[in-house]
Amino acid sequence: MIRILFLTADSTDTVRLRLQKELRDIKESLRQANLRSSFQLDYAFSVRPGDISQAILDFEPHIVHFSGHGTSTGELCFEEVAITVMVSKRADFILKKCPKSNNCGVRYVL
Repeated sequence: MIRILFLTADSTDTVRLRLQKELRDIKESLRQANLRSSFQLDYAFSVRPGDISQAILDFEPHIVHFSGHGTSTGELCFEEVAITVMVSKRADFILKKCPKSNNCGVRYVL
């Protein structure tokens, strides 16, 4: 079983993204796949930087798909108490938030 974790961050002070449509499209694609029973999809909406590690601990995904806003300088935008917080989008930010036991074999889609 391949576990996919879909995370979204849609800050209120940025242009609204169609993240639920993106999730619906992913679910539909998985449903239509020949090996659909080989995939398990879980998701968390409006994640904050600290929520990422907890979601990874809870679900232990093989693939993490993150959807949200970014800046031209490569930062990810998260909502934190109604303001946008910029965080570096480099994969090592995500890996620092993961438990060491989960670092191997996890694919991050940013």
